[in-house]
Amino acid sequence: MSRTTDASTAPGILDGPDTLHYNTACHKPNVMDVGAMRFPETFLMQRTIDLIGNRLGLSKKILKYIRSNDNAFLHYNGITVTQQYKKANEREVDIFGAGKAQNGHVPDSFIAAGSGSFWTDIIGDLRQLFVDHPFDFAFQKLLELDEYTVTTYMTTVKKIPYAVVKWYETMEARTGFFDNSLTETVLASLAFMDPRAGKKEVNWFCFDGGCQILHKAMTEKINNKPTLNYRATALSETDNGESVTVTFDLSGGPRLSSSRVQKKYSNVISTMSMACLQIVDLKKIYLSNGQRDAIRQLTYMPSIKIGIQFKTPWWEKLGVVGGQSCTDLPIRVIIYPSYGPDDSHTGHQDFRKSNCLIASYNGMQDSLRLGGLMKGRGTPEENILVMRDLAEVHNVEIDELWEQFEDYHAWDWYRDPFQLGAFCQFGPGQFKGTYPYMTQPASKQQRLFFAGDATSTLHGWVEGALESGWRSVLSLLRTHPEINPHPEEDIVKKFLDLWGPLQEWVPQDFAAHNSLARQPGHAETSIS
Repeated sequence: MSRTTDASTAPGILDGPDTLHYNTACHKPNVMDVGAMRFPETFLMQRTIDLIGNRLGLSKKILKYIRSNDNAFLHYNGITVTQQYKKANEREVDIFGAGKAQNGHVPDSFIAAGSGSFWTDIIGDLRQLFVDHPFDFAFQKLLELDEYTVTTYMTTVKKIPYAVVKWYETMEARTGFFDNSLTETVLASLAFMDPRAGKKEVNWFCFDGGCQILHKAMTEKINNKPTLNYRATALSETDNGESVTVTFDLSGGPRLSSSRVQKKYSNVISTMSMACLQIVDLKKIYLSNGQRDAIRQLTYMPSIKIGIQFKTPWWEKLGVVGGQSCTDLPIRVIIYPSYGPDDSHTGHQDFRKSNCLIASYNGMQDSLRLGGLMKGRGTPEENILVMRDLAEVHNVEIDELWEQFEDYHAWDWYRDPFQLGAFCQFGPGQFKGTYPYMTQPASKQQRLFFAGDATSTLHGWVEGALESGWRSVLSLLRTHPEINPHPEEDIVKKFLDLWGPLQEWVPQDFAAHNSLARQPGHAETSIS
C-alpha cells in the first residue's frame, strides 16, 4: 500500500521550542511517499517493471533513485563518519568502537570482516540457493529452516556469539528485526541485494511526483472504477453458500448507523490486511481453523516515516544528493531525495528538486517508540527527538536547522485504521505452517479468496501485491469455471498467456494446493 502526501499537511514529531510555528504557504509542493517510494530492477520485480513500463506506459514518469551515496553518514556510538570513510577503513579500524579492543563486546575477527559480512558469510549460502536453482525449488529448501529466527539460526546453527548477532542487527537492520523469521529475512534481502546480479549495480527508480502516479494510472486503466468510502464490516455466506454478502458502513464513524448497506457477490477477493480483516465480522462465513489462526496470528511490521520540509536542501552543501544515512539514534535512517541539486531533470517543474527530507524512516521497536509520541500537532509529546538527531548525525547546529524549517508530516502505519501495520513480517514457522492457508480459498463453496502482499513471498513490495493478485484470480478461475462468459475457450490458458507464470508456483502443485481447500479441516500443507 502506498500513500503520497504533500509535506505540508499533517502531524509529525519534532524537537524544539515549546510552541511550533508552521508555514502553510510553502514555496512549492514537496512530495513525500509514506508508503512505496523506490523500485529495484531485479529478478524478483519483473511483474512490477512490466506493469509500469509496458502495460501502463509510465517510463517517462520515472526518475533514477539514488539508493547509496558515499557522502552520506553513518553515526553509531556517538561517532559520525561518511559512507566512503567506512568503505576505506572498516577492515583496518574499529570505527565505532564496538570491538573488544575498545572495551566493546564484539570479537575483533568479526569487526575485521565488517557488519556487511552478515549478508555474504552468514546467510550467503541461503541467498545462493536462488542463484543456483529456480525460485520454487530454492524456496522449498529455505522452508526447511523456517522454524528459526535470524537470531536462533546464528546462535545455534552458525554458533555466532549473541553480542555479534546484536551488532549485526544494529548495523544492518532494525531493533528487534532478527527476532523475525529467517525465511522472511532471506527473501527480503533478495529484493534489496539481487544475488543474481553479481557485481553488476542494480538500478533503482522512483516516480516523478510520488507513487500516486502508479495507482492513478492503474485506476484510469480499468473500466470499473473503485467505489470509495465503503468500509467492510461483515462477510456472510448467502444462497446456500453460492454467494457472499458484504456489509458496508458508509458513515465514517465508529458506530454502525442507517448508513449500513449490503451487497451480494458471486465471489469476493479480499485485499485488506489480516490485521484489519480480524476486525471484520466473519462469524457467518466458513474459514478453516488454519485461516482463522492466520488472520489473528500473522505479524505486521510497525513502521513510521517523518518528513520535514526545509527552505533549502541544506544537505546538498554537505555533498549529499540521494542515498541514506544510518544511525543508532531513534530516527535510525534518513532518506535524501534523489533529484537535485541541478535542473538537469526535465520532468514536472515542481518536482525537479525537493526540499523535503525523510528525517526518520524506521520500523520494529524503533518505530513503536517514536510512534508512541505521535499525539498530534503541537502537543508536548511531539516536540522532541527528530531535529536533535538530524543535527547530531550531520554535525550541524540545531538552530541552523530550525532556521531552515518550514513544515513536517509524519505517518505511523500501525495507527492507520485501514492497515494496522506497514506490511506482513512473518515470524518463525509462519511461512511453512500458516502461509499455506491464506493462499487457499475460503467459505464452504470456495467463494472467498485472499490477496494482498501478505499472501505472497514478497512482503512490503508492489510485486508481492501483484503476485497475490495473480494467484487469487487464477485460483478463482480454476475453482469456478462457470464464471467464464465464453465456456468454449480455455480461460486458464488465456490468463496464463496474458499474465505469464509465477515463479513461486509449479502449475500442478498449485492445482493440488487449491483443491485441498475443498476439504473442511484439511491438513497443513506446504507449497512448491
